[in-house]
Amino acid sequence: MVTPTLRAATAADLPFLWDVLYEAIFVPQGQAPPPRTVLRDPRVSHYLTGFPKHPGDGGLVAETTAGPVGAAWHRRMPASDPGYGFVRADVPEVTVALMPPYRGQGIGTALLRQLLADAGAAGYPALSLSVQAQNPARRLYERLRFVRVPSLVADEDAWTMWCVLGAGDGCG
Repeated sequence: MVTPTLRAATAADLPFLWDVLYEAIFVPQGQAPPPRTVLRDPRVSHYLTGFPKHPGDGGLVAETTAGPVGAAWHRRMPASDPGYGFVRADVPEVTVALMPPYRGQGIGTALLRQLLADAGAAGYPALSLSVQAQNPARRLYERLRFVRVPSLVADEDAWTMWCVLGAGDGCG
């Protein structure tokens, strides 16, 4: 198992974060991944455009001696331009992914636990996300006490989940 170092994401990490955003797109087994041009779609690009300068932006990069291997970040989205996991404007939405060789080693868990702790310390009421129902990452979110909530985005295969921070049984 690889033990990563977690550090704050910065604007210098943007090229890697775009790679992570692409990796965060779930592709069911047997289906071809979308072309990377999907990152130009405004419904996707708003997860990173201008990061980390908007209110509600915060994130982490996981690094090993091989370099960055994954990242997790949150960003507040306005109701006029909601993300796929939008719950409400004061709840930042999470994006998280690892490069394929580093999945299943606990790195995603470490990233999300620290992201949840940082968001709670910053005073956010919750974090939300969107996950395809068949995505194996959904089990990680459930383990960290994210719960399914009604979605504002019409997609039967995707779940909107959130984790209320500072609750007695809190997240993480």
